[in-house]
Amino acid sequence: MQNKLMTVTVYCNKLLENDVAFGINTDNGEDVFIHPSVVRNNNLDVGMTADMIVMPNRPDRQDVTPWQAVRMVNNTLQEAPKEEPTLSWEQRVLDWFNEDDAKWARTTADIADGLDTNTHAISQVLERMHHHGKLAKAKVYASGMQDSASFCMWAPKTDWFVE
Repeated sequence: MQNKLMTVTVYCNKLLENDVAFGINTDNGEDVFIHPSVVRNNNLDVGMTADMIVMPNRPDRQDVTPWQAVRMVNNTLQEAPKEEPTLSWEQRVLDWFNEDDAKWARTTADIADGLDTNTHAISQVLERMHHHGKLAKAKVYASGMQDSASFCMWAPKTDWFVE
């Protein structure tokens, strides 16, 4: 993640009572935390899109929501998106696992290839999903002398590792 501000189009998909909102980057599906001041100052609501200035989220929150919106670009708020926003990476992963009848665990590289992305980017998504209980993870070691796993396997359910 870069340590600079960027402008991205964000679709607001969740608004809490305390004016904290969440959205997704419409270009890549990454999650975005929207600061309450941005919500209040712009009357942001669920279903709206806007160009927003984002930066990497706090380190203790990046595993849950990688970005935070700190300001809205003037005159870009729209009531409804021009097109359906891109599915979040989490939803893409879950949909990909359910595409065929073969229910087996896959490596990070397999998932990256299947979703046409790189292994570093998808590994962050997979770790976040595992942290939230949405994916099971198995570390595979080629030998007992290794300090780290040779690769990781992922599946929506633990029984996929034994079938």
